[in-house]
Amino acid sequence: MNISEIKQGKITKKIAVFEATGDTGRQIVEQALQAGYEVVAYTRNPSKLKINDKHLTVIQGELDDAVAESTI
Repeated sequence: MNISEIKQGKITKKIAVFEATGDTGRQIVEQALQAGYEVVAYTRNPSKLKINDKHLTVIQGELDDAVAESTI
């Protein structure tokens, strides 16, 4: 993977951020979007995440939900 492939859209960088409305999570979401990542933000309260971006997907839930689902 190189920068030109990313810029040409040949490679999509993706990241999932848990607790995306916390101080650290919000900063990670912002920095990842600025760096060109597709971001999936997982949060209990999506209305607290005041970021709108076409590369941002917000999922509402509790972290325990994800843990419970992964054990099924």
